[in-house]
Amino acid sequence: MVLCVAMVLSVGACRDGDDQSVETPPEASDAPTESGPLAGREDLAAYGIAYRVPEGWESISPPPSGMSLGWEDDEVAHVLTRADGTHVAAVSVTTVDAETSDGRAVSTTELAVNLRLLLGLAATDARDDAQEQYSVPGTEEATRVDLVFDSQDATLLLVDTGTGAAAVLSVLIDRSARPTLDEVPEGITDAVLASVSVE
Repeated sequence: MVLCVAMVLSVGACRDGDDQSVETPPEASDAPTESGPLAGREDLAAYGIAYRVPEGWESISPPPSGMSLGWEDDEVAHVLTRADGTHVAAVSVTTVDAETSDGRAVSTTELAVNLRLLLGLAATDARDDAQEQYSVPGTEEATRVDLVFDSQDATLLLVDTGTGAAAVLSVLIDRSARPTLDEVPEGITDAVLASVSVE
């Protein structure tokens, strides 16, 4: 299916005469310890948002058919491709106008509704879709959309960047390619979305 569109500090009270010397614990880093499939990965940036992609997902421009939203604006895509050329999954970022022709701002919620409607009309193999508000650092407005097709899962994150446009990050997984857990780890979609912030 081609998509168109967290130092523990222990303090004890000392009585007079007590040895008040305390063994100093190793200094803890203020930064949280990273874990998960995107730990240590470099932050990328496009269309006003920062995000991360898994290791081995390489930049391809233009994105291949089936791994693209196919909108008019240029997409920045990172694709997981097998040695035989099979495209298994992709993360892409593009943008969409978040204002009407008369200058009225359109929320990401409204954009998500319109997107689901358009895809429902255009895709004959769409089986399920849902949307929910999503928390993204740097903005008060973001919406997640989950779409299920016969052979592909697609999750989109629409993010208000405060520029009159919304960034659209998508994670596309081609289920017909039967991706292994080594290729597409469990929870990778959620990890990619959780890495997003507004610059």
